[in-house]
Amino acid sequence: MTTTAVTRRDRARRITIAGACMVAELMLAGCASAAPAVKPVPNTTAAVPPETTLTAPAQVFGGDCAAALSSADVSAALGEAAEYHQAPDSVHYEFSIDQVGGVPCGWDSIEPDGTAELVTVLLPADLLPADADLAPTCDDSEAGTPESPGYGSCRFDLVSSGFWLSGIVQTGAASSNDDSRAAITALGVSFAARTASAAVFTPTPAVAGRWPSADQADCDALTRSEPVAAILAGSSIEGIPGAPGGTGRGVFAGLFRAAEVAEAAACFWTGETADGEFVDFGAYSLPGGAWVQTVLEQIPDAEYVAYDGLDSVLIVPTDYGTTLHVFDGTNWLAVHPAEESDASLETLGPLMVAFVAELNAAR
Repeated sequence: MTTTAVTRRDRARRITIAGACMVAELMLAGCASAAPAVKPVPNTTAAVPPETTLTAPAQVFGGDCAAALSSADVSAALGEAAEYHQAPDSVHYEFSIDQVGGVPCGWDSIEPDGTAELVTVLLPADLLPADADLAPTCDDSEAGTPESPGYGSCRFDLVSSGFWLSGIVQTGAASSNDDSRAAITALGVSFAARTASAAVFTPTPAVAGRWPSADQADCDALTRSEPVAAILAGSSIEGIPGAPGGTGRGVFAGLFRAAEVAEAAACFWTGETADGEFVDFGAYSLPGGAWVQTVLEQIPDAEYVAYDGLDSVLIVPTDYGTTLHVFDGTNWLAVHPAEESDASLETLGPLMVAFVAELNAAR
């Protein structure tokens, strides 16, 4: 079976930006002082969609996973028939991958009882840290239980002809980490053969007017800012830096590196306020990421609305709650209140205004 490239329209229908979201550190430092006294009220009348000339950054292999690794290659390595399935689960990092020229790719077993899978990102090799350790790192999942056979699972990084393949391989039930290491070796052979004659990748230059950012958001400073303090209502909830959470298919080196190079950062808050109200929200910023507008506006029921103090706002309903997206010049900023949260879009509006003001002031 041949792997096909995933269209941005198909990806847009899957996107549910939930859990950890991103904000920039330089902005957060400014938020420690008094925030602008702006109380934006949403206008429910649909706004005119903004004009944009931005296009998505160029991707390695033209965004086609099969050009670097086919389903036949993956099936042979895993020992189970596999087909392209989806991008990494940490979808809030997926746009960071695009931003630096990468491609998210994943394959799952199509055997009736198959459990093998491969989740990867393809990146330009010059993004690999100079001190990177390329030795596979394996989980202890091979032990299993009497009721559930174990399986091999290893994180890996392969470099060939100017390209970097980073991901997680999981071999079938009752396999071992040695089986996963063997699969990585086989994948390396296929990857090297397919990239040997590949053209040199030329990344898209950084756009002008980008917001400044840093590797890690100052969530404590943001928690003390007026907009967030008002939402938290004097509770002891603390801001948590966002990152791909949990274990398994969503966590490996390429995801973290893409977010770092893209200068993305994150903070989110979850818990019960002093008044007994549950809050669960986060903020996401991607400098130079306004091109995401062309992807998000294709999601069913996405709608542009007018907010005082904000230029371009897109409301996107998802299975995890409604997300507010702000496109400011060449940049993208989003706030996500969870579906079950008492933090409404009206409540988070002042937060968005303060963020955009601080980021533009620091530019």
